[in-house]
Amino acid sequence: MFGQRWVDSARDALGMLFPVRCAGCGQPDRGVCSQCREALGTGAPVVELLAPELPLVTSADYDERMKRIVDAYKERGRVDTAAVLAPFLRQSIAALVHQQWSQASAGELLLVPVPSARAATARRGYDHLQVLAQRALPRANTVRALRPARRVQDQSTLGRDARERNLHGALVAHPAVANRRCIVIDDLVTTGATAREAVRALRAAGGQPLGVAAIARVAKRYG
Repeated sequence: MFGQRWVDSARDALGMLFPVRCAGCGQPDRGVCSQCREALGTGAPVVELLAPELPLVTSADYDERMKRIVDAYKERGRVDTAAVLAPFLRQSIAALVHQQWSQASAGELLLVPVPSARAATARRGYDHLQVLAQRALPRANTVRALRPARRVQDQSTLGRDARERNLHGALVAHPAVANRRCIVIDDLVTTGATAREAVRALRAAGGQPLGVAAIARVAKRYG
């Protein structure tokens, strides 16, 4: 009890010197306030198929609150929100391992983040998925095994089929993934085109992807 009061007091003091607002609701002097943390809940893993024998596991609802927190993390440099997002990614990874590879040890598994565009990484000043993975599973073997093979069109204006065409062949995997079991990790999945391309690239290099783990699935309609 005393420890929590001390933490709250320290946060209040820091808030006076370096004013911030909750990334979820805008309440002053908090990274992510206790009300938003409670509203997000602990998450329950949801499994669906992105393609035959390609499971996607997510653990959070992509509501307006989660959208604001993820945007703050990715677009506004709010690295403090990683501590809130990481448990959802950890649950997704754990559920996927349990479903697909229950008898394997975690040390044998590679976590492979979907790569960001160089411009986006430079703008943020950090690799947001690498940081998130390290917060989620500090002892896991997280590797940058994927890299862009060519330039692609901005995905935000494209529909589902156009995204698939735009991304096919856009990634290449390092040969070191050959014969290694791995999980593709991402923060959000919309149509699944990027995740499917990551899996394709890993398989082309001889990797054995078990599936995709992410924080949330974005429900979005395309015309």
